Amino acid sequence: MEKKYLVVKNRKRVARVEADEIMYVLRDGRRLIVATMEGEYIYYDKMRSVECISGSEFYRLLDRCIVNMNYLKSVEVARRRLRFQNGDELFFGRDACSRMKVVFRDYLIKNQRELTDAFGSEEDACFAAEEEKGYKEASEGSSGDNALRVRQKGAFGGDM
Repeated sequence: MEKKYLVVKNRKRVARVEADEIMYVLRDGRRLIVATMEGEYIYYDKMRSVECISGSEFYRLLDRCIVNMNYLKSVEVARRRLRFQNGDELFFGRDACSRMKVVFRDYLIKNQRELTDAFGSEEDACFAAEEEKGYKEASEGSSGDNALRVRQKGAFGGDM
């Protein structure tokens, strides 16, 4: 199967970002912010240019945000935020968070079923999921030290 990727380009550089590395894509005015575990890419483009990364793990929360649920850690409706594995937080309205909570729950249940089918029992599937999570954390090394800043509506800065 061919891997999907985005071509991110601005005045300083051109980069290829694989779809499975993208945590989320956020539109801020005319700029797109593509967040990965290593950092973020900021460039000018339209949201429809990133629709090539569609898949079951991606969910378009609003017109301005696409979330990769593989990197989503929690959805907190009361605090109106999405928390990602690297510490990033995105803040949205109550309705958007409520929708995301339902979609994320369904996604987790579906993935748990797939693991259960693959491993035979729910206990084996839980063990495999925890083992994979531990492997990912160990292979990432000290990436937690380089956590991106908290994102709030309209509070983006920096350059790629």
